Amino acid sequence: MPEENLTQLVQLKTKRNYTVAINPEIVAGDGVVQIQLKFEDLQNLNRGFRQVGIVDSNFDFSDQYLPGQDEFSVGYCGSDGNISHLTEESVDQFITGNDKYENGDLVTLEVNMHEDKEKRTLHFFLKEKQQPISFIGLPDCIKFIVQRQHQGTAVTIISMQTLLQPTIVDNIPKAQIIDW
Repeated sequence: MPEENLTQLVQLKTKRNYTVAINPEIVAGDGVVQIQLKFEDLQNLNRGFRQVGIVDSNFDFSDQYLPGQDEFSVGYCGSDGNISHLTEESVDQFITGNDKYENGDLVTLEVNMHEDKEKRTLHFFLKEKQQPISFIGLPDCIKFIVQRQHQGTAVTIISMQTLLQPTIVDNIPKAQIIDW
């Protein structure tokens, strides 16, 4: 029996850096929302550039937008595990500490969109293991975003759901909480 998925986004055009936002918008007060997805290379070439993240949904971006290149988004890169989030206060654009992910790996993002900005969080999971880099102080409204780079690459959204409670744990080795 085939695995049921929410949707699959396949890059059909030969374009570099193809980024899309995933609806619906998630707003302050929505609680804990989790998305699970897997990247694939339909030509089995493992052309590795892939990113997932969130973007302030009030920010308009082009389909060639690079997540994390500014203060409006965060990107988690599969090739090296780096997190990108560039602000005026940032020393480095790339934050190291999360594991890299491959095609076929289950990647999960979990946001807590609490009404209080200081309690809004973003956590990353790889193969159900919480990663050490997380964010606090998210914008009032966000969307999940994904980026693929090559024709024939895809991302499958396995699930997107509201949770009653966060699944995060507090005792992650080398944890870093980054202010949005």
